Amino acid sequence: MLTPSVANRVGQQTMANESAETSLRQSKLTHIFGYLILAIGAGTVLSAAYVMRAGYSIVPYWDELEEMTSYVDATHQSVLSWIWAQHNEHRILFYKSLFIVDMQFLHGRNWPMYVAIFCSQAALAVVIGYMLYKLGEVKGPLWRACFGLTLFCMFCPSQWENFCWAFQLSFVLVNLWVAAAVLCLVSYKQRLASGQPGGMGLVLVSLLAATAATFTNGNGITIWPVLIVLALLTKLPWRQVAIYVLGLACVAPVYLIGYHSPSKHASPLDSIRQPRQILEYMANYFAGGVMPDSAILKTRPFGVAPAIGLLGLIAAIALMLSLILRRSKKGFLELALAGIILYAMATALITALGRLNFGPLQAFTSRYQSFALLFWLALALWIISIAARRPTAGYLIAVYILIIVIACYAATQYGGIVEHVSRHKAARELGGVAMITGVHDDGFLRSQILSTPIGWPEVEELQTRQLSLFSTPRAKQFGQDFARFYRAASPDTCEGRVDEASYVSTNPEGIVIHGWLVQGLKGDPMEEVLFVAEGKIVGFGVLEPERFDVLNALRPRHASRRAWIGYAQLSEGKTLELYGIGSGFGHNDSCHIDTVSVGSY
Repeated sequence: MLTPSVANRVGQQTMANESAETSLRQSKLTHIFGYLILAIGAGTVLSAAYVMRAGYSIVPYWDELEEMTSYVDATHQSVLSWIWAQHNEHRILFYKSLFIVDMQFLHGRNWPMYVAIFCSQAALAVVIGYMLYKLGEVKGPLWRACFGLTLFCMFCPSQWENFCWAFQLSFVLVNLWVAAAVLCLVSYKQRLASGQPGGMGLVLVSLLAATAATFTNGNGITIWPVLIVLALLTKLPWRQVAIYVLGLACVAPVYLIGYHSPSKHASPLDSIRQPRQILEYMANYFAGGVMPDSAILKTRPFGVAPAIGLLGLIAAIALMLSLILRRSKKGFLELALAGIILYAMATALITALGRLNFGPLQAFTSRYQSFALLFWLALALWIISIAARRPTAGYLIAVYILIIVIACYAATQYGGIVEHVSRHKAARELGGVAMITGVHDDGFLRSQILSTPIGWPEVEELQTRQLSLFSTPRAKQFGQDFARFYRAASPDTCEGRVDEASYVSTNPEGIVIHGWLVQGLKGDPMEEVLFVAEGKIVGFGVLEPERFDVLNALRPRHASRRAWIGYAQLSEGKTLELYGIGSGFGHNDSCHIDTVSVGSY
C-alpha cells in the first residue's frame, strides 16, 4: 500500500507524463498545420495565376480606356502634364510610366501591368516574410504557417479585379511601398536598440518608399502620419521623428499642386458628419476581405458581414491600445504590424469619406480587398505571435484551425469568382469587337466598357497607330480578304445557327448578331466566329458566357459557353457569310455556318 507522499509523487509524475505527451502531440499538430497552411498559400498563388490568365484581356476597360484616350490627346500636347494629372483623387505616376513603356515598345497589350501586379504581390509576401524573420525572429513551423497565410492573403482571388484589370497595378503596388517603409523604420529602431552603428540608410529608404507610395495611389499619403506615429511609439530620437514630419511637409504640398476634388465623390467635410455611416462602410470594407463579394449580398441581410468587419476593427483597436499603454518593452514585430493595421484603417476611413455617397455596399468592391486582406493578415499575424508565446500550443492550434476553416470557405467561392471573371472578360472582348468594327453600340459600351461617352476620334487614332486592341490579329484581319487567312473545312465539322441579327440604332451599317455554334463531333465551343461579306472580313463573334436557351436545347454541361454574339459592318442589301474557327481542325481552317440577310430576322 502506497503512503500518501508516495501516491502524491506518483500522481505528479503521471500528470507530468500526460502533460509531456500533450505537449508532444500539440507540437506535432503545429508542424502539420504549418505545412498545411503553407500548402494552402501556395495553392492560392496558383489559383490567382489561373484567375489572371482567365481574365486577361487586351481590351481597355473603364479607367484604362479613359487614360488611354487621354494619353493619345497628350501626345499632341504634353505627356508630362498627363503623367502628373489626377485620376480621381490619385496621382498614379508608376502606372502611367509603365503604361508609356507598354504603349511605346509593346504595342499597349497590357501584359506588362499584369506581370507587375503579380510580382508586386509576390514581393510584398517576401517583405512580410522577411519582416517576420528579422523583427520577430519567427522561424521553423511558425514561419511556414505565417508565410502560408501571407501568400493566401496576397493572392486570394476574392480581389479578382486587381488580378484582371491592368489599371489596378496602383492598388497593389502601393501596399508594397508601405510595407517597405514600415519595415525600414522599425529595422532602424532595432539597430539602435542593439547598439549597432549607422542605419540612416534605412531611414532614407523608408522616406523614399513613403514618397513612392504617395505617388502610386491616393491612399499612399496616409503612410506619412503612420510613420510619424510609429516613430513616436518606438521612441526614436527627436531628430528622426522630425525627419518624417519634414517628409510629410515636403511631399503633401507637392501632391496638392493643381489638386481638385472629384465632382462625383462625396465631400469629406459632409461625410465626417455621418459617423454611423462611416463606421458601417468601414465594417463592410473589412468584411469584404473575409467574405468575397460574390456571396456577400446573401449574408448581409442577417448582419453577418458587417459584424465580422466590426469585430476585426474592435480587435485591432484593442491590440493597438494595449501596445500604446504597455510600459514594458514593445516587440519590433508588433510595432510593424501595428503600422500596417493603422495604414489599412486610414485607407478605409479616407475611402469612406470620399465614397459614402455610393452607399455602404460599395465598400464590398473586390478591388478594395487588397487593403482589407492586408489588414486581416497583419491582425492575424499579431494574434499568432501572441498565441505562440503561450506556455501551451492550444491557442495557436485554435488560430490555425480558424485560418484553415476560412481558407476552405474561400475555396468554395472560387468557382463563382472564376465564372464572374469569365463573364467580365467576355463583355470586354465583345466591347473590343464593337470598337474594332466601328459599331457604336453606345448602350452596351457604356454598361460594359466605359460609363462616359467613348472618345471615338482617339480610338480611331489608336487604330491608325495599331496600338492596344488594334495590334491584335483580329484587328489586322478586319477588312481583309477572308481567303488570305482561312481555308474551308468540311461542313460537318461544326453545327450552329443564327438566332437574331439586327441593326444597331446608332449606326445604320452596324449590326449585332446572336447565335450558337459547336464543333460537330466533340460538341466543344468554337474559338471564334467570323462575318464575311463579298469575300472581306467585316465582323467577329465571341463566346457569350450565358445562354440558357442554348443550354436547354443542347443539354451538355457547358452548353451555355457555346453561344456567341458579335458585331459587323454591313451595307444595306448585302448578305453575310458566317464561319466558325475552332481549335480541333487547325487554326487556319474554317467551318461555314450560315448565310444571313439582316432583314430576314
